[in-house]
Amino acid sequence: ASTWKLATAAAGMEAGLVKGDTRMPIPCTGGMFYAGRYARCWYAAGHGPLDLIGAIEKSCNVYFYQLGIRLGLQNLIEAGTRFGFNTRSGIDLPSERRGEFPTGIDWYTKRFGHKPYPSEVMSLSIGQGPNAQTVLRMTHFYSAIAGNGSAPEPYLVARPGAGQGPGAIKLNVNTEGLQAMWTGLGRVTDYFGPNNFGTAVQSGLERWKLYGKTGTAQNPQGGDHGWFSGFAGPPGARPEIAVAIIIEHGLHGSDVAPVAAKVANYYLSRKHNIPVDPSPLLINRWQDGRCPWSTSCIVTDSASAVSPVKPQFGPGGRHLNPVGGARPAVAAAPAAAPAAGR
Repeated sequence: ASTWKLATAAAGMEAGLVKGDTRMPIPCTGGMFYAGRYARCWYAAGHGPLDLIGAIEKSCNVYFYQLGIRLGLQNLIEAGTRFGFNTRSGIDLPSERRGEFPTGIDWYTKRFGHKPYPSEVMSLSIGQGPNAQTVLRMTHFYSAIAGNGSAPEPYLVARPGAGQGPGAIKLNVNTEGLQAMWTGLGRVTDYFGPNNFGTAVQSGLERWKLYGKTGTAQNPQGGDHGWFSGFAGPPGARPEIAVAIIIEHGLHGSDVAPVAAKVANYYLSRKHNIPVDPSPLLINRWQDGRCPWSTSCIVTDSASAVSPVKPQFGPGGRHLNPVGGARPAVAAAPAAAPAAGR
């Protein structure tokens, strides 16, 4: 799901390829060609030129395609491995499932019987392809973003040495880079005016600040899965809770985000001894509970696909092969939903 795009952003920052204000050479017009393939953005009309902060806010596939290409598949795989995406987190649960993520270029040959396609890096850069992550793993990664670039090994039972195991995450991203990610994630839940709002604008909280990323995971067996990963805390203060939620079959990330917001509100209200507001979302303060502008505030957070051939167009510009991919996205096991889409 597009919740994984922050890993691509972190990898790009570690490599010195991007900062918060870095723009890519190709503006988003709804998709882009690369290596004989046409890769779509979820927003067919296109986002136009964006910097990294804007690309996080709008979840622009075309921006992250280009960042993935700049990184290269091997570097992106190595970064994902450092971030723990192909290992267990180390939590004190005997049945923890490990997510699926390539361990190297040769992994593709062993798994699929052929070398990765040149466009494979585009799929991986937006969380598609062979990339299936557990909710715990995504929560752990976002905890590192919230925790100034690091997060200890997760645990349930306090004991000597808890949190000090090899499952800790460390992002080699400087303060400026982390702030850029925070800004982009914060704008996901913000409203700036008509046609200028984040993909989870309906999830903004009145009392707390919610940072996060929506995502939609492709599911070949049925409806797509909706994702939201992020963190929250008092406005202007350090985040106090990280949260990741998946709702399976038929929902988009923008549908899931309000659930995460209510979870964060409940936890933070109880922690700070504040009565829990049963209607904590800012959307409930808008007249009649509707968006304060003419268009819908519900962003259809649909998954993207990389078509296997150069697209063909028929009479009137009709796209003859709009759907496809070098391979279908990896199916989700019950405890490990694939990161894909937006």
